[in-house]
Amino acid sequence: TYSPLGATDQNYGATDIIYSQANDKRMDSKDAWTSRVYGEISFLKDFKLRGTLGFDQNLIDRTRYTQSLVGRDKSKGGYSKYSMNYQNLNSQVMLSYNKSIKDHNIDAMALHEFNKFTVKNVQFGTAYEFMPGFISPYNFVGKYTGASGMATPGTSEQTEAMESYLGRVNYDYKSKYYASASVRADGSSKFKKDKWGVFWSVGGGWRFTAEEFMKDTESWLDNGKLRASYGVIGNASGVGRYSGYRTWSVGSQYTQTNSGTGTPNGIWTVSMGGMVNDKLTWEETQTWDVGLDLSFLNSRLTATLDFYNRLTTNSFYNKPVSLMASGQESLQANEAGIRNRGFEFEIGADIIRTKDF
Repeated sequence: TYSPLGATDQNYGATDIIYSQANDKRMDSKDAWTSRVYGEISFLKDFKLRGTLGFDQNLIDRTRYTQSLVGRDKSKGGYSKYSMNYQNLNSQVMLSYNKSIKDHNIDAMALHEFNKFTVKNVQFGTAYEFMPGFISPYNFVGKYTGASGMATPGTSEQTEAMESYLGRVNYDYKSKYYASASVRADGSSKFKKDKWGVFWSVGGGWRFTAEEFMKDTESWLDNGKLRASYGVIGNASGVGRYSGYRTWSVGSQYTQTNSGTGTPNGIWTVSMGGMVNDKLTWEETQTWDVGLDLSFLNSRLTATLDFYNRLTTNSFYNKPVSLMASGQESLQANEAGIRNRGFEFEIGADIIRTKDF
C-alpha cells in the first residue's frame, strides 16, 4: 500500500487500524481522599490554641493492553499495570495572642508543624496472551520485551519529612506605625548532616497620611504608606530525597527463549547509585525591599512602587567533577550565587463606579 510518508514499521504493514483502535486499551482511574480535623481553645481572654491534623491520599491505577491479532504486538499482545499511591500527613499546633491596649495593637503567634510525604508505586509488564481480548494479568505468560510503553517490572517507595518551629509578632500604633518580626527553624530529612536551617525577617511601615502635617492633602490623597523589610528564607526543593545516602538498585536477569518469552535465571543484579552527597544544606535567599503605596481620589486611583534586591549566596549548583575519579560528570553543591534586583511599578484605576454596573 502506498504511503506518502514512506515505509512504515513492519508490525503495522498489514494492520487493521480500526480493530486496533477499538481493542487496544488504556484505562486510568484515580481516587482522592482529603481529610482535615481541628480543635480550638480560647483561654485567658487573649490567647487561642488551635490544633490541626490533615491527611491526603491519591491512588492512581493505570492498565494498558494491546491485543495479539494485529498491530505492534501482533502474535504476543501486551499487558501492563501501574499503581501509584501518594500520601501526605500534616499536623500543626498554633498558639496565638491578640491584644489591644488603647492605641497599641499586638498580634503574636507560635507554631509547630510536621509534614511527612510518602509515594509508593508498583508496576509490571507481561506478554503472550492465551485468549485475545481477555484483559487480565492471568491471561499472559511471559516478559514483555517490546517498546510500546508497557511498564518494566519494579517497585519503589520514597519518603520525606520536615519539621518546623515558627514565631511571629506584629505591632502597630494608631494604625500609623507598623513593625513585624519573625523567626523559624526548619529541619528536612533530605539533608544528611546539616538538617536544620534558621530563617528570619523584620519589617516596618509608616502611614504618613495619618500625620497632622498631611491634613491638607486629604481631599486628593487618601492613603500613603512607606514600608521596608529584610528577610532570609530557605529552600530545599531542588534536592533529591536521598542525595546524602548511599542508594542501591536491585534487579534480576532474564533468559530469553526462542519464542521471545523471558524467565528469571536466578541471577540478581545490584547496581550502585550516585555519589553520596552529604554536604548539602539549605539554600538561603536574602531579600530586602523598599516600597511606597498610594491611593488617590477616594481610592479611584492607586499606585505601588517597589525596589528589591534578592541575593542567594549558596544556591544549588551541579558542579563538574572528574568522571574518572567519581564515575559521574557532576555533583550538586551549595556553591552558586544568584542576584536579582530591580524596580516594580503598578498603577490601577477604578474607571467605572456606579450602583448599576
